Amino acid sequence: MLDTRWLTVTRGYSVRSIAGQPSQVAGATALRECARDYKNIDFATYSGIRLPSSTQHGQWPICFERHHAMSDRLGVVFYPRYCFHLAPTAKGWCFLRVKDLFTLEQPDGFEGEGFHFHRNLPIKWVRIVGVIVAIDHFAGLRAMTIDDSSGACIEVIASSAIPTSGSDGIEPAEAVAGPPAQPKAPYDYVDVGSVVDVKGALTTFRDVKQLRVEKMAAIRGTAEEMRLWAKRSAFRTDVLEKPWVVPDKTLRKCRREAERSEAEMERKKQRLKAAAYVRKGDETNRRQGAVEERRSKPSNDGVEVLKALASSEGGYNALGL
Repeated sequence: MLDTRWLTVTRGYSVRSIAGQPSQVAGATALRECARDYKNIDFATYSGIRLPSSTQHGQWPICFERHHAMSDRLGVVFYPRYCFHLAPTAKGWCFLRVKDLFTLEQPDGFEGEGFHFHRNLPIKWVRIVGVIVAIDHFAGLRAMTIDDSSGACIEVIASSAIPTSGSDGIEPAEAVAGPPAQPKAPYDYVDVGSVVDVKGALTTFRDVKQLRVEKMAAIRGTAEEMRLWAKRSAFRTDVLEKPWVVPDKTLRKCRREAERSEAEMERKKQRLKAAAYVRKGDETNRRQGAVEERRSKPSNDGVEVLKALASSEGGYNALGL
């Protein structure tokens, strides 16, 4: 029977070898960590590509390699989601050219998380530097087109809503004489022709890549721009052009931690569910007890009426005289 929990953990990546016989497929590199003796696999998803298994009964299913669909040409090893924190691109901003942004791939299953891939490196937060060549305003947003002379342009999106007074939670140290300062829209200091350093998250709108701005700063001069170019080149040489390889021992450790974390989350969910059920039962019991107490308590309304009548007997006639 197919272990769906394991497929969920691996997010659609290498899920089996050829039932312990990887040598039967020429050139196959089986992922032993994910090897499972599944006999009935109709299909499997590997790096966003739907691969049919063997159609003849009794034959071995297709071997899912540790490589991407282009592994024969690139020799790239894709790792499960629980290994992404080990990637050199996971911490900090990935300094890229605009042209590089359009070469990043996004396999099926990672759309909601915002991950894109350069080879097997997961990338979520990117940084670019370039000149603003166009600005558009619409629906409370400011769309700026940036060109960094790499052969491509990209649209970066920032909010144009004017912040309300005190919305940032910062109080002025002392009152300043004169009229109050008017709040300004974010990034209103940049215009067409400004050279900017942009940090943000890579998104897709109508199948076109965009950059959602998290931080943006204007470049003060050519020297600073050249320094950023050198930093971008160093990032490409030191990170992007080097293969990312996770040792098998580390891979096994990450898998155990992921399974342990998943089991702990499931136990916590069950504890919360049980606690909510107990609280609900206690509240129901308290309400029922209060109702029973009111029902069992004798009413004194009739006794009070009789006492009032007895105290007034003989003191007044029918006319109240």
